[in-house]
Amino acid sequence: MAWSDFLLSLLRYDTLTFILGAGFLGTLVFTKWAFPSSLVHPILLGRQSDVGRVRKQGESAIYRNYGVGHGGRLPVRPHKDVKLLGDLLKPDFKTPRNLWGTKITNDQIKERVSALSSAFVNIVGLTPKEANVLILLNDSLDWLITDLALAQSSIASFTTPSLRLLVPLLDTHPPSAIVIEAHFVPTLLETLTESHDARHHTVIVRGEDPAAIQLLQAQSVIKWFQFEKIESEAALRPASSIEPPQVSDAFTAAFYEVQGGQPQGAQLTHENVTSGVLVTRAFLPIDKALSPSDTVYSAYPLATPFGRAIAYAALYEGTNFSTLNSTLLVPPKDSDVFETMDARELPPPTVLFVTNTHLKSITSSILAAAQEHKFYNFAARHKLAQLVAGYLSNTTFWDRALFNKARDLALGPIGSSLRAVIVSGKHLIILLYAVSIEPPRLGHVPNDTLTPTRLALSINLVASYIHPLVCGAVFASHPLDLQSFANQPKGPNVAQVGPPAANVEVKLVNVDEADIESGENPSGELLVRGPSVGRPVPVPEGESDEWVRTGTGAVVRPNGTFQVYDI
Repeated sequence: MAWSDFLLSLLRYDTLTFILGAGFLGTLVFTKWAFPSSLVHPILLGRQSDVGRVRKQGESAIYRNYGVGHGGRLPVRPHKDVKLLGDLLKPDFKTPRNLWGTKITNDQIKERVSALSSAFVNIVGLTPKEANVLILLNDSLDWLITDLALAQSSIASFTTPSLRLLVPLLDTHPPSAIVIEAHFVPTLLETLTESHDARHHTVIVRGEDPAAIQLLQAQSVIKWFQFEKIESEAALRPASSIEPPQVSDAFTAAFYEVQGGQPQGAQLTHENVTSGVLVTRAFLPIDKALSPSDTVYSAYPLATPFGRAIAYAALYEGTNFSTLNSTLLVPPKDSDVFETMDARELPPPTVLFVTNTHLKSITSSILAAAQEHKFYNFAARHKLAQLVAGYLSNTTFWDRALFNKARDLALGPIGSSLRAVIVSGKHLIILLYAVSIEPPRLGHVPNDTLTPTRLALSINLVASYIHPLVCGAVFASHPLDLQSFANQPKGPNVAQVGPPAANVEVKLVNVDEADIESGENPSGELLVRGPSVGRPVPVPEGESDEWVRTGTGAVVRPNGTFQVYDI
């Protein structure tokens, strides 16, 4: 047979050839549709930390975020013009945003801050750089304005997320004045009576409560003012000139409870907070960054460094913002994330900063609704296969057919509006972090939690590790890092929380040299430093250098991510 006849025979086809070819093409298209490619290149997820070239005996190398690189200066602010707390209010942003149900612009916030700042100095009589004020307000717009006004006046503030610390704070750190909710006044007076405190106190009362006013009027050793009245009075007076604060000024101390009921604090400067805002904004990728169209809900009190960083990041970006009921000074026993959102006059949330408890509630409610569908098991297998391939989306066929309906049924309007969730361990009200011994029990995210959540929500999910001395996060995972690691026999059963944050350096001490020499994952006690790390109050014995002990342990994964556990 001639070559020409052979070549022509290859071009002949019959019905079977056509069917086989069509079947092959159909299988190829279906495979591409059913198993899309990863959203992030594996190289980017394979090396997430930059590791120092040298280390000391018994210590690991120093780890940084790979995007920052080694040797460069750690970033300290979200923009070159943001140096002080008040600079986070962009002067060119004129659109009103909704804060705790109140629509307000940046100019209106600045006017209120200026008036209240003048009131603290000229009406209440507080001396800048000398006085200090204890804030006992529930999270609200007034809390935020009070914090900004005190910082602008160079008057130090004391904050606490729980009234449990009222007695020890008054004993160990007596304030020059107390800004307090009206319905907490009886508790304050009872505390002062029981402690036989004969000092003259200055109290600024927020809210209308005739019974509280009567109690204050009957006290001879208390000088009291009404919050709303002094602000309105100061707004009618000419603005007074106050020397502006410096970037390195410590303007606040955030206290939390330690073992034995004593207060431990984190002293924060303006630079600490602007650094925390930078880290918080970096949780989400640039193409999905916070914007004025977002609504942010936070489960972390403004009295904590992390809660402050979230609030000021939202303020900087012009987003709508509110906190959950779990942040109240006296939180309700059963604080439901959905009930809190229903009670606020805000648009449905697009970004949530929640605890493990909240995340578990959201996940279980969605999966319970989805499991009612007869094709749930089949759909779940396909969604899990996509997660294994590194693909995450809530617009797939199975989302439209099943999971979107389950989200709407379980979450209502939140199901379709939510686009990102950041989970960061437990509520920071009580932390067992003694000066010398006990580490904080932060309720780390279990290793088997993230995959069901990604299945249920199919949106960006960030697992982070926070500490009461750090304004912002210490570690934060990539929102599209869908890798799931099996539990190691000797390792902790906790999820990886990503590489170090953008302006934090970490290292491990008390590491086993034999493990490092044999190529095992380094494990030891976690130490941190960086511009977002506050100064402990009081300073623990033996800590004189720039490294701060967290009281927790950590394991470094081969890809540069960390697992944090209690020791």
